[in-house]
Amino acid sequence: MKKEKMISKTIQFPAELLAEAKETSQEMNMSFSELVRTATCLFLKHGCQDKTKRLLAEGYREKANLNKSICDEFESFDGENVL
Repeated sequence: MKKEKMISKTIQFPAELLAEAKETSQEMNMSFSELVRTATCLFLKHGCQDKTKRLLAEGYREKANLNKSICDEFESFDGENVL
């Protein structure tokens, strides 16, 4: 498996958050960098899911009037083929 090239970045943390993150990384037996990478991936994954859900909901709301008018147009045909 090919190892990805890592790029170093300087980030700033409030002291309490840094202490909590360091403690958590030790408890989970991983490096601080690995914890930050994992947390970032999870945040992005869930953030994208939330964004997708929000965009879908907006799209459904925008099309609601069109869908209703289409249903109204075919209302008289709904029971036509029922025996």
